[in-house]
Amino acid sequence: RPKVERSFHIFYYLLSQTKLASSLFLHPDPGHFAYLACSDITPAAAAGSSFQRDFAYVWKSMELLGWAKSDKVLIFKILAAILLLGNVTFDSSAGDDSTAVPAPDAPLEAIASLLAIPTSSLLAALTTRTLGASLKVPLSPASAVLARDSLAKHLYARLFDFVVAAINDSLADDATFADT
Repeated sequence: RPKVERSFHIFYYLLSQTKLASSLFLHPDPGHFAYLACSDITPAAAAGSSFQRDFAYVWKSMELLGWAKSDKVLIFKILAAILLLGNVTFDSSAGDDSTAVPAPDAPLEAIASLLAIPTSSLLAALTTRTLGASLKVPLSPASAVLARDSLAKHLYARLFDFVVAAINDSLADDATFADT
């Protein structure tokens, strides 16, 4: 896609909220995130009024649907975890047949905190494959990258499904839409 095009707009909206983004371990520059680095959105543009306005629309829409603040914050925690997952890299200096070891600067603790899971569980999900009930097989760095991206896609898909279902539930319960 063209460098000026952006996708997954919600990430840019989130980054425009510097206080919220900071509380979620996020840097305000979209270029800081592997999943957003392919766009030419500058930090100034990301903090720009259109992103801030659009975030306000999203937040207000969530309020109109009756979502609790805690639910809204949880959604943004998951989105932040997805962005940070893209920044997890694995040391491949020992070759493709080596066992995946996250790079020292991998934001594992932040991701685990956002997802409310132990860091050890996140590390295991990214670096091992479970066969049967108890056999754990270590992943290569290349396979760990695939596992990382699969986890991010799965989190995003589940979050999207949750949001769509919550919107549908809110609209179905609204008497205004009962006769349409």
